[in-house]
Amino acid sequence: MNTYELSIADEISEEKRGIIQKYWQLDDEKFTFPSGQLKDQLGLSQYDLTVIISQNSSCQIAIGGCQDCGEEIVERVYSQSGFKAAIRRKANRCGHCEDLYWKNVQKKREEARKAEQERKAEQLADKRNHDNWRKLSSEELNVFKQILRLKKRNLIFSNVFSGNYPETWKIVNKLERLSLIQVTREGNRVLDFLFSDDFKFLLNEEREEGETQDMFGGMESYSTINSYTFNIPLNNHPSSERAPKYSKAFTLPVDVCFERGVEYLVGAWVLTDGSININFRPRDAIFRSVDRELTAEENAAWYDDPFLQKGSSDSTVANQDDNPFSEL
Repeated sequence: MNTYELSIADEISEEKRGIIQKYWQLDDEKFTFPSGQLKDQLGLSQYDLTVIISQNSSCQIAIGGCQDCGEEIVERVYSQSGFKAAIRRKANRCGHCEDLYWKNVQKKREEARKAEQERKAEQLADKRNHDNWRKLSSEELNVFKQILRLKKRNLIFSNVFSGNYPETWKIVNKLERLSLIQVTREGNRVLDFLFSDDFKFLLNEEREEGETQDMFGGMESYSTINSYTFNIPLNNHPSSERAPKYSKAFTLPVDVCFERGVEYLVGAWVLTDGSININFRPRDAIFRSVDRELTAEENAAWYDDPFLQKGSSDSTVANQDDNPFSEL
């Protein structure tokens, strides 16, 4: 059974004391004068009644002993609504023990997550699971090959997930169930995509097929991405008036493929050092448009995409100043 102790300030008028006593009067844990009725009865506004009660009184509720340490659980409230909420709560632990309880729960969850990742890593290394790629449809196999080829998490999100985010995750989840890849996470954030080097033969087969097709139809190279940011520095001292004002010699870290019939958006930004960033990106691959807001899942996965955010160290962007959005 809960016990209660009403505290009323000493230096108040008898009128306010009477109001406070009426306000906190209980009958079988129910208020004799609910707040709404009492204010009308006294001719007060809800604000005036609240000020009188909260500034001059409180109610201490002894709920019972803590199930862990045995200490009495006490809660102090300052309104009828606070009182009702307190007695509805079935508090079994004091504040200190409640904190310890949830820290222990979090520790066990983290231990379980690490154990699960270790189990998946063992399955990933188990060669008996390596034939599971034969269970994939052509679409699923294509996603698997793209992950093998791109390797880096941000490139995978930029390219593999850019077409259909939810459906791509369904495929990735299946790849993980078949122990073909492992998605490592920290909470809801994806850290990396892991897989065995034993699947390199799939890319070799793909490359051979691509080379054969190239001989007859000029098809694209297979190790490609379809968007890139070029940084072209300002030449403050051109050799002549006919020399270009912006120029740069560079070696691409990946193949960049522009496809016939695909609509591309081209953006250019002048950076603080005077250089220009020029970015080419397929219109369909852009999530961060004014058309709609990202879902929570997309935000978690895309927040450090090197093509969209500041400060990436990925090889596809030379440095932070090269990022086309670093001025935004």
